[in-house]
Amino acid sequence: MRERTRRERSRTPWYLLTGLLLGLAAGLGFSVWWWPVPYDYAAPSELNAAAKDQYRLSVARAYQSNRDSGRAYPRLDLLMDSDKAAFLSSQAQRSLAVRSEVDSQALALLAAGLDPAQRPNPAVEIENTPTIEPTLQAETTNTPSGIIREITPQETAEPGTPQATYAPISIPSAEIPRATPTLFPTLSAPFIMKERAVDCKSSTPGLLQIWIDNAAGQAIPGVRIQIAWKDGEEAFFTGLKPEINAGYADYEMTRDLTYSLRVGENGETINDLGVADCTSEGRPDLAGGVILRFTEK
Repeated sequence: MRERTRRERSRTPWYLLTGLLLGLAAGLGFSVWWWPVPYDYAAPSELNAAAKDQYRLSVARAYQSNRDSGRAYPRLDLLMDSDKAAFLSSQAQRSLAVRSEVDSQALALLAAGLDPAQRPNPAVEIENTPTIEPTLQAETTNTPSGIIREITPQETAEPGTPQATYAPISIPSAEIPRATPTLFPTLSAPFIMKERAVDCKSSTPGLLQIWIDNAAGQAIPGVRIQIAWKDGEEAFFTGLKPEINAGYADYEMTRDLTYSLRVGENGETINDLGVADCTSEGRPDLAGGVILRFTEK
């Protein structure tokens, strides 16, 4: 009898391990499929790569719509990207590769506006805004800055009746500081070529470099450039490489192909573009590039 009791006690309680495993499996299924934990909030920096791209695109579309850099930049800062302009430019090029030109243009505009020289400083704007102190006046004026009115008692038939008096009210206006919009192109503005040159010093063979300025000599981002050849055509935008210039764009030409190019919707069409001959520069084997500079008409 004692031997039997000792033998039963020495057995491994497998039923306990089986119950533990079944409980873990049931708990996992309950928490994942039946009643999962909802995530109602996540910081933009905690999103995955695809969600971050969608977030940047949303910020770029809003910026393209209202040109409010005072809201776009803080929203972009929430992603905590090491190089915001580089991420935007890379996403703009990916959008252009899938022929999403509208999204590429919006991202290029936002990337070009990240130049520190173009970003507004709200603290300076608020500091320089004149302070308007309310004052009380007794005259009646109807000016845009406020309405000053004095209320006087009406005459009564019986003299000596006490009348209520009212102090004059002055409602001054206040200037609300707003973000300074970044320069954006006029889509219907025509562009004309002001300079064309051969480039035999570029490290990229057959590189077509395009620089676009407005009438004041300022670089314009987000300008659509259409390039075509015998068997196809392609579009790209300025501002995709803000580290070079906001109004800069480039395209790698193929040897033995002839291109035509148009800047903007109503710009001048440039024909007979191709890889340049660098024989005169002592480089007959080099496929030279072309530099084009455009300005508003």
